[in-house]
Amino acid sequence: MPRSESVSVGKTLTFPLNNNPWLDNGLEYLIKLLKENQEYLDADVYASDSVLTISVGDIDEFSRQLGVAIKNIRHNLVAWGKDDKTGEKKEIKKDFIIIQENKKVGGIVAFKEDIYSQDKVIETVKKIVDLAVRDGNETCIICGERFYKPYKKLQQASYPLVTKIKSLSGVRSYKDGERYSFKEYFENFCPRCYLLGILVWADTGLIYRTFLETGKALIFLPKMNSLGELIEFKESYRALLNSSARYSNIRVQIGRDEVESTPGEYSTLLCFYEKFFRKTRKASKYATEWVVLHIPLGQVKNVKYDDIYLKSDTINVLKEVLQEGISFYGDVLRETYFFNDKPTGAPVDWETTREIQEKLAEYFLKD
Repeated sequence: MPRSESVSVGKTLTFPLNNNPWLDNGLEYLIKLLKENQEYLDADVYASDSVLTISVGDIDEFSRQLGVAIKNIRHNLVAWGKDDKTGEKKEIKKDFIIIQENKKVGGIVAFKEDIYSQDKVIETVKKIVDLAVRDGNETCIICGERFYKPYKKLQQASYPLVTKIKSLSGVRSYKDGERYSFKEYFENFCPRCYLLGILVWADTGLIYRTFLETGKALIFLPKMNSLGELIEFKESYRALLNSSARYSNIRVQIGRDEVESTPGEYSTLLCFYEKFFRKTRKASKYATEWVVLHIPLGQVKNVKYDDIYLKSDTINVLKEVLQEGISFYGDVLRETYFFNDKPTGAPVDWETTREIQEKLAEYFLKD
């Protein structure tokens, strides 16, 4: 990222790579925002493989411009649909997003998080930055860094793996590696982690798939040990994604709005890899490890996750098959059908078809 020599160093913000896929993907997206708005920001920005450093001149002007940048990405959190009664167009919060909303105003989603409020975003970002640049003695329960005081408590809106249910939240006190109490640390959440965590929902590099029939949404987070490699990888595939789509965002073809209707978790990942390697045939930087969040669509958000690690041999087979002009997902799985033997009803047994398609994708990726 280019550095401005004219910026006088005032306050400094640092965001280290956490080896926490949720926060690290938020960090990558923050860097993207800063890069896209570099000419307007009163700051010297430098991203290494392990840390983002922002040296701010005028803290108020930096906060204002960052607030404007975040205001301009709010649309990534919503899709457009029609009102069932009036037929008028309205915003719909994407189903996987765990941010509460107030009653719509004029068909526009009103998020309860002020950072995604058109009227409050700049003031909110200023509060977050003002807290983030101050030294303090509190220790963040998520990143382990010192901070002055939180902007907000730890909530699912900024970190989806925490819940209000004590037995499920996972934020607990430990002694010698053993859990020994249910003391809560929801206050011990630094403003830097809040900013990164809340930005993930708007990330144009976030791969997602929603299944209304099973009441579940999936979010795919690439996990990499180098910030530079994560930036390079995500930037190389963003064109494959349609961030305005509601249920799935892997495009059928680059430049078209139509998206893939994948059967499940592994088929979605397989579909993505095939499109990625077709677009970047000589890609040297790509994730082989993913964290997949499983988000229920109901009121209770007990979020679970899978760690998926792909062997290099599996990736090489996939690449070699593609070089031969064969798409395992597009040419084989998507064209595999199972039919009903009943004389009435739909000829294709879609439930069985999608179940077996998904299992085949899983077996392939798991070698």
